[in-house]
Amino acid sequence: MGVWLLGGEFDQQVLLAMQESKGGALLGDCGGELLLIFKVGSIDPAYKIFRWDANEKMWVRAMNLGGRTLFIGFEDFTACIGPDVPGIRGDCVYGSLPWAGGWSEYSLIDETCKCVTAKYPGEPGVGFGRPQVWVLPSLFCN
Repeated sequence: MGVWLLGGEFDQQVLLAMQESKGGALLGDCGGELLLIFKVGSIDPAYKIFRWDANEKMWVRAMNLGGRTLFIGFEDFTACIGPDVPGIRGDCVYGSLPWAGGWSEYSLIDETCKCVTAKYPGEPGVGFGRPQVWVLPSLFCN
């Protein structure tokens, strides 16, 4: 996928994120805001996220998601929920890990990453073509 900006150029922050990116840019929506998402980092997944500022006509680095949580799937599907959903951390990006059959939790606030491998009866082990797994909190918690 390519991203073209009509009527202008990317600033240095976006260009640097493009160079660091592992797999190109994703477009997403979180809380009604258009996001440009780059997966960076060699070992543990990390993300650089930019919001579109329509007034300034430029991408601005997002240091939080307003308490919301962003999910990125194996086929680059993105979804956003929150804020304040029990059982998940706000201002985090949860990304699927196809090699582990689990997910990563990356915090935009403190830039930490935790990787989780799903454990279940009969699981084949890491690196054995594990099926994609998502464990989502109930959206109907009291």
